[in-house]
Amino acid sequence: MPDEQKAIVTPINALARILKSKKRMIEAMLPKHLTYERLISISCDAWSRNQDLQKCTLPSILQCVIHAGQLGLEPNTPLGLCHMVPFWNKKIRKTEAKLIVDYKGHVQLAFNSGKVLDIDAEAVREGDEFSYRYGTKKFLDHTPAPSDARGELTHAWAMAELPGPHGTDKTVFKFVVLDRAEVMFAKSKSAAGDTGPWKSIAYGEDSEDRMWVKTAVHRLQKLIPQTREQAEASALDYAAEAEEAQDHGSISFDAEDFIDATPEDITNLDAGEKSADAAEQLTDRVQQTSAKLDNSRSAQAAPPPRPAAVAPTDEEVAGLKKTIADYAGVTEWQVTAYCDRRLQGLDQTNEQIMQTLRAVQELPAAKLKEIILAQAGREPGE
Repeated sequence: MPDEQKAIVTPINALARILKSKKRMIEAMLPKHLTYERLISISCDAWSRNQDLQKCTLPSILQCVIHAGQLGLEPNTPLGLCHMVPFWNKKIRKTEAKLIVDYKGHVQLAFNSGKVLDIDAEAVREGDEFSYRYGTKKFLDHTPAPSDARGELTHAWAMAELPGPHGTDKTVFKFVVLDRAEVMFAKSKSAAGDTGPWKSIAYGEDSEDRMWVKTAVHRLQKLIPQTREQAEASALDYAAEAEEAQDHGSISFDAEDFIDATPEDITNLDAGEKSADAAEQLTDRVQQTSAKLDNSRSAQAAPPPRPAAVAPTDEEVAGLKKTIADYAGVTEWQVTAYCDRRLQGLDQTNEQIMQTLRAVQELPAAKLKEIILAQAGREPGE
């Protein structure tokens, strides 16, 4: 009777196995409309079909899956909500995947918030009929020309319809229009302006159009109510465009303990044959790592959780505002004004204020300062 063959562990199996070991934690963070099985199936399918993604480190792929799950968006599907995109990390000289939220994803998150009735955004080209006005008699009108009569990009706009005052049937329209100079200025601020999402193959041939529209959607978000998911999506975009690390979210993976190698380290064997010994070592490493992390979590004495009914205190809110103000080099007044602007139209509970601040507190200090000043402005008398 032949010896029982040992299971061969390929990179896709290693990816699926690690995600399976974190099933409970992943399920706990997913919104109701996205199941664990669907998220893992879509992510593994996207990875297996894209050779560029297969060159990325597995920890970075795992982080993309976690980020997509937290946002409730399906990555790399025909819906075009978000994409796992390869980026070359020159510091560690490896290819890493980062999650890029498409403008369609930002629109979907706005709908999911329940605070937006409708939202639309388009790029304007030469030959289109386009006019708008701000002020008390504001309007926006755009009629695209036939495709063969359209020229260069000239503007991008985004518009949202919001519920009116409570108890009325009125609705409120908010819109922004960006001309070429404004879009190019935003592009120049991106460290990946000539590469990254502006030129990503994941976006297809119309990547430039999409980024114009996405820039307008980003600007519109300053005028509409925000949720934690919307703030996190924006933070991921800022990090990717600045070629900085995207935060790990609520589930972290240690690049040293987990699979640090790229798939090439496993698949590039003589004659295309995979070594059974190497496969067994990889299997043992994954199992040992999972057991190590599980034992570590069990051994740690976790502090008693805050009762669900207890909201953050005024002192906790004030403490976090001071921490962020000191870190970003702004005043506490500006941090408060930033929160007021972000939560405009919502009941500003301590919990909402804490969520708003926590969503951006991991950003680099310079970027955080830029965001706060853009929303809050200068303090009176400064």
